Amino acid sequence: FNHESLMMFVIAIFTGAVGGIIGINMGKKHRRR
Repeated sequence: FNHESLMMFVIAIFTGAVGGIIGINMGKKHRRR
């Protein structure tokens, strides 16, 4: 198992999760107005 591919996989999931949370928070703020 390659270590670099593992890091890329973890970073991709992490950035995707953070982006999704930010998107949901932004959506909630826009819906209130």
